[in-house]
Amino acid sequence: MDREFALATDSADVRAVQGLRYDVYVEEMGRYRVAADHDRRLLVEPEDESGFL
Repeated sequence: MDREFALATDSADVRAVQGLRYDVYVEEMGRYRVAADHDRRLLVEPEDESGFL
């Protein structure tokens, strides 16, 4: 399987990362259910505003 890595450079990229995080951690692993935004299907972390995604 080919993988591509890049920095999230705009809000759409950040939301895509948060959505992927939701899919993996909440849906597949059953974790962070309390912290997740189930309406938007996002798992947002405080570091998302200043970190590298």
